[in-house]
Amino acid sequence: MKTTLTLLAALLLTLLGLLPNSFAAEPKTPYAWPFTTENGLFHLWLPKDASAIKGLLVFPYHGTGAQWSKSPEVQDLAKELGCGIVAFGEAASKLPDGTQLGFPGNEKSPDTRLLDAFAELAKQSGHREVVNAPLCLFGHSNATAFVSGFGGKHPERVFAWIAFKSAFGKQFSEPAIYPIPGLVLSGENDASYFQDQLATVKKLRRENHARMHMIVEPGGGHWGEGPRGTKTLPIVMAFIRTTFHLRVPADADPSKGPPKLIDAAEEKGWLGKNLDGVRVRDEEFQWSWETPVVVGQLLDIAPYAQFAGDKSEASWLPTEEYARKWREVCHTGMLKNP
Repeated sequence: MKTTLTLLAALLLTLLGLLPNSFAAEPKTPYAWPFTTENGLFHLWLPKDASAIKGLLVFPYHGTGAQWSKSPEVQDLAKELGCGIVAFGEAASKLPDGTQLGFPGNEKSPDTRLLDAFAELAKQSGHREVVNAPLCLFGHSNATAFVSGFGGKHPERVFAWIAFKSAFGKQFSEPAIYPIPGLVLSGENDASYFQDQLATVKKLRRENHARMHMIVEPGGGHWGEGPRGTKTLPIVMAFIRTTFHLRVPADADPSKGPPKLIDAAEEKGWLGKNLDGVRVRDEEFQWSWETPVVVGQLLDIAPYAQFAGDKSEASWLPTEEYARKWREVCHTGMLKNP
């Protein structure tokens, strides 16, 4: 009886959004990774019969990363790009150094643990290129700290990063990642976690020319809406695809060493107008617009040189094709043709 009441209470708290992300995000069915490190924390998936890979998509299990790292959609994208997928589980957050979220450590730094895992997974799989492969870093909610925690120490390895429904702007405020294309995505109705991200993107664009952009998902909450986040996953995948082709040389061969990534030149990108609005917190610690904002707008986009608005605070978008997809998602919350 006590167990039943506990489960019912946990279910109620999950529905109310009061339990940690990992509880609601844990997959219902087990998933067998082809390669797993000896400590059971880090996992590697490779496209079937891949002779070599050219990059890695890296997901902490925290939140949406648990499902997305294992999803057929992400696997298909990885196969298309010639990439592998590396993920690491909730247990990593319990290590002394907080590897899961990328926080500073006492015994062994989080970045060293991940680099050691790359080496072990490379040996297990027979793909030595795993050690040097360019990376796309993903983080949902508090796992966005992993993006800046690892990316800030090894920016030369990172071709793109994603701060998905982060808890606040400081999670991606790391100078070393500002030249790297970055996607910051928050949900309009995420009253607990959509805080100062928009203001932070504008500030980092203005003061540091950061190659980042903002999406406020119309009607979105803290999760990827729909099965496996089907509403938001397509724009995330489009961003990964675009930045991979933009930054990873076509002849890259990580088996010979770390490839030199192509710079993301600010003036060669596109710009998109950000929403006008400020987020404020009430006495119950819930966040909302200081004055009402219509989120689903058809925002202006243009090549960098032709953008008529304030270039310094506009979202930086890597290509014209991606800019049009960005505008569609900002307007409708969906992407019809990823």
